[in-house]
Amino acid sequence: MEDVDRTGNKLSTEAEMKTSFPILMVAVCMACGNTAVLGAETNTAPATESPAFTAVAKTDRILLRGQPTIFSERLPVQLNKGDTVTVLETITLQKPKEGDETNWFRIALPTNVPVWAAAEYLDTNKMTVTANRLNLRAGPGQNHSVLGRVEKGASLKLIERKNDWYKVEPPPGTYAFVAAAFFEKKETPPPAPPTPPAPPATPPTPPPTPPATPEGAPPSAGISTAPPTQPDSPKVETNVVLTPPPEAKPPMPELIQQEAEAKERILARIRGHAVTPTPPVTPAATPPPPPPTQPPSEATTPLPKRVVTREGVVKFTIHVNVPSWYELVSTDTHKVINYLLTTNTNIVLKDFKGKRVIVTGEEALDKRWTNTPVLTIDKIQVVE
Repeated sequence: MEDVDRTGNKLSTEAEMKTSFPILMVAVCMACGNTAVLGAETNTAPATESPAFTAVAKTDRILLRGQPTIFSERLPVQLNKGDTVTVLETITLQKPKEGDETNWFRIALPTNVPVWAAAEYLDTNKMTVTANRLNLRAGPGQNHSVLGRVEKGASLKLIERKNDWYKVEPPPGTYAFVAAAFFEKKETPPPAPPTPPAPPATPPTPPPTPPATPEGAPPSAGISTAPPTQPDSPKVETNVVLTPPPEAKPPMPELIQQEAEAKERILARIRGHAVTPTPPVTPAATPPPPPPTQPPSEATTPLPKRVVTREGVVKFTIHVNVPSWYELVSTDTHKVINYLLTTNTNIVLKDFKGKRVIVTGEEALDKRWTNTPVLTIDKIQVVE
């Protein structure tokens, strides 16, 4: 089947044909007057009609899925505590399987999660879409989940090419699914109340205008029309003697000033007056030297990675919040040695389920599972 979404031309992908077939059967039966409803039951309730909102992760290592179920494929990126996502819709499973989550969020795909597009429907020179509508998938193949669609002429940014598939950066409109139980809605602060308008300025009240007096009429009693005139006082002439200010003495050189002070002291002894001793001149204080500069401390070197090699049997676990769905079990004690984790798309852990293997990679502890370390696989080999 083609990986082009052309439902308008009655040509769609295999998954969409499987979905539309039961609906077509129901329409045919209703047209024939048969009240029985045919077709498969859907497992997903209608999405909650609400605008997009922001949610915050409450724990670490939250897995992103291609579909709203823990049994769908995992995307190569995990979310940690405090990360924020944009929730596009809320989905509730009507009949979840045992061990599955009931409530899911469809979120906008993070920018660090790549998607894949079929190369035959791209202009490889301009990196634009040539099909009417093209599916973007979680991996290089039609067996991977659809994470969004792009229209004809849309531009994509290439990351790498693998066979007949291109890995590209996620364009707007791509999405993924996460379990809603591990998130909480981020509350937005209420909007500030509007500022009331300033009251209008009141103009000042003008003073009252006195009534006009008709021409030739005598002034009203008790009302003075002109200020009273003061009688002229006799002028007294005084002779003022101006005393000139004392002349400022020009500054004397230091040697002449010392000789003048010595002469004044000699005259004071002759006249029998007490002599005021001249205070000694104190030199200016020298500022203390600056403290020695301490040499910068040497930067601490990071601890080296712990690379180990383990041997055991790969088994599948259905625990919801473990770091990985696969674990390495000892062949002697039958206890879990490590949780197995890989970021390499060429290593598919389900192909090693139930097999005895030798695994090499970096070993570290997850703070939620302190008793069992996590082993990130660099190399895995089946033991015959």
